[in-house]
Amino acid sequence: MTTLIGRVQRVLRSIEKERIARLSSDSAWSLSGSVIGVGAGFVVVKITTSLVRTTAYGDAALALGVVALLNAVVTGPLLVFHNRLYFEHRANAAQAAGYARYFRKVLFCGSVVAVIAYSLVAAGAEILTGRAYATVIGPTVLLLFAQPSLSMLANYLEAERRQRSLAILNVSQKALVPAWLFLLLYAGAAQSAAVILAQVCSVVLLLAVYRRVYPRAPAANSTAIDAPGIVQTLRASFWSVAGGYILMWVMTTVDRYFIEALRSTSEVGVYAMNYGVWSMPFLLLNGWLEVVTRPLLYSRAARQDGRGVAGVVVARLLVSVTSAAVGAVLLILLSDSIGQLLLGTKYWVGRLLVTTLAVAHVFFVGGYAVTAYFLAIKQTTPIFTASLLGAVTNVTLNMVLIRRLGIEGAALATLGAYVIWFVALGVFAMRYFGTNVKWPLRTASTSVP
Repeated sequence: MTTLIGRVQRVLRSIEKERIARLSSDSAWSLSGSVIGVGAGFVVVKITTSLVRTTAYGDAALALGVVALLNAVVTGPLLVFHNRLYFEHRANAAQAAGYARYFRKVLFCGSVVAVIAYSLVAAGAEILTGRAYATVIGPTVLLLFAQPSLSMLANYLEAERRQRSLAILNVSQKALVPAWLFLLLYAGAAQSAAVILAQVCSVVLLLAVYRRVYPRAPAANSTAIDAPGIVQTLRASFWSVAGGYILMWVMTTVDRYFIEALRSTSEVGVYAMNYGVWSMPFLLLNGWLEVVTRPLLYSRAARQDGRGVAGVVVARLLVSVTSAAVGAVLLILLSDSIGQLLLGTKYWVGRLLVTTLAVAHVFFVGGYAVTAYFLAIKQTTPIFTASLLGAVTNVTLNMVLIRRLGIEGAALATLGAYVIWFVALGVFAMRYFGTNVKWPLRTASTSVP
């Protein structure tokens, strides 16, 4: 404990040297965006639960689950490497512009692959199971193209510490979804398609507004990047990161497919809506901490300051777990009032489900604080191993509990998986904290910001 407190104190002293006023401003803008985002998310929930049938929402949730899987396999690792490399090279304007342009092309190719894969999955599912994933294939294809571009834009704004623009972007995305959803439903769009199209319309509008935000360099210098180095980095860790994302998808999303197979599509809709509502504060807390701490983590990682990276992670872990625990208690106490107000009779289940999901996400937020450490030092094997343990736990418990307990069983499986994942990550992190990190070789063009 003394060692952990000492590391946190060193981090705080180092932050003072890095313009505490700038960090406070970043934190304030990010926090305000997160708080407003929660409010906008609740508006989406209220409109959806009032106007969308549970079966239609279940159909949309199943399709969005496949989208999440494809993004995890194809575009997720590319976004991770883009973010990490951009932090390392952002001091050089020409390289920054070159990396932005290079990864936009790579992500477009990745989106094409994801669209082809979704089409095959949709066709196969319809043939084998009768599930009509193809009924929402149009909106889903658009989302597969649009979503990675918005994530890359957010990466850039975060790297450049433009927290006000990033907060406005996040709030606008959350606020536009309910407006589009209402308009699409009013226009007579199919309910399952409208749920997905509302996200697509919001993303496309924001990309159009922010289209000129990326750095621009003279054409002669825009290719001043180490393309072979990028390829080498991708080859070295792509499948490890992609595998970790797949396992995280199994740990967080596969529940709905077990519910569909063992129960009904209507219960998929109810569970997905409850999961979304009760996890929302924790996801936004996690996102806020990610935005605040990632520049600190990656700047230290670029200097190969292992102690500094570990100190930032420990500080984030303490803040995240404490805040999440307090939030979980408040959610449980207020669950009846919030549930009746937002979910209504169609989607509200009960306090047991809320308690299970809230406690599970305390471990979820803590686990993500630890994964940030391994991503910063480019050591992805521990994330993969911990995610594998969590995924196996989730699948095993789902097969046993959903048949007996329904969606409450799915929530208990999620809790068990998150606990195993968090404990495994903690064990691996303590091993790395006690040794000198063996940093991966960086390319010759890498510059320390």
